[in-house]
Order: sequence, then C-alpha cells, then structure tokens
Amino acid sequence: MPVKWKKSKAKRKLRKDILAGKTEGKMARQVYETRPCFMEYEFVRFSANFYNLRKRLAEEKELADFNTDAYYNDRFSCARLPPSQTSKPHWNTSQAKGLLEQDIDAGRVDAMKPVALRASRDEYKAFDLDVFRKHIHQAKKTRANKAYWNHRRVQQDDDSDSDSDSDGDGT
Repeated sequence: MPVKWKKSKAKRKLRKDILAGKTEGKMARQVYETRPCFMEYEFVRFSANFYNLRKRLAEEKELADFNTDAYYNDRFSCARLPPSQTSKPHWNTSQAKGLLEQDIDAGRVDAMKPVALRASRDEYKAFDLDVFRKHIHQAKKTRANKAYWNHRRVQQDDDSDSDSDSDGDGT
C-alpha cells in the first residue's frame, strides 16, 4: 500500500509539475502516466487529487498576486519622507553605504575604529556615530553570514535534485 497522499513524494512531484507548468492543458490521465510514482495510486483518487491540487495552487497564486499588488500599493502610497524633512539622509540611498562597502573590501574597517573611520569621509559625517557604528557591524555581519547561507542554499538545491531524480523517470 502506498504512502498516504498528503505526505507522499507523488504529491510533492505533482505540485512541482503544476507550478512549473508541465501539466498545463493536460488531462488527469496524461499527467498520471508521466511518472511511475503517480501510478502507485488509483487513477480515480489521483484524478481527484490532481484537480483539487491544481485548484488550490491557482487560489494560492491569486492570493499571492493580490498580496503583492497590495504591498506595492501601500509601499508607494506611504512613501518615505525626503531627507530634507527628516534632517538625516537615508542610509540605503546614501553614498556612505557604497563607500563603507569599499572600505570593508580595502580592510580599513578592521584597521580603524568607527570614530576615526567616520571622520575620514564627509559622507559618513552625515550620520550620528551610533548609527554609523551599527551600519559597520551590520555590513560586517552580513558578509560573514553570506558564505553560510550560500552553502545552505547549495545543500538544499542538492537535496531537492536528489529527490527529483530518485524515481528513475529522468524528468
């Protein structure tokens, strides 16, 4: 007896196929015959599961599109105040951010204390020392963690690739 559909490899593969558009315009019988793992289930049950999953994924996509539209609508309707009204520039759009990245690459951040580094460029002086110091630490931490997260992403990709090839159907 096969694994329950809810936690089955067949359901995961069917979900991937639907999201990748491989089932677009196909009837349940055509999809059923594409993978051996689908044939572990009775066609009548597979057919119902296929149509239900396709319907649910379409609803999820519609909800995601709605949420995306709402997000961008809110984001642009609540625009950030220009620096002249806040008296301080925004870090993300300032030249100081790019210069700090250059200083990290050059090793100046490790060689100098934040006070001295801030005094070395006029662009840095637009920010309070505490704010500038936090951006230094944030940038260094981001760089340190980047290698870890890239490694994790590669591991997850390798795991998902081995799952997709394990049923022997070559797709």
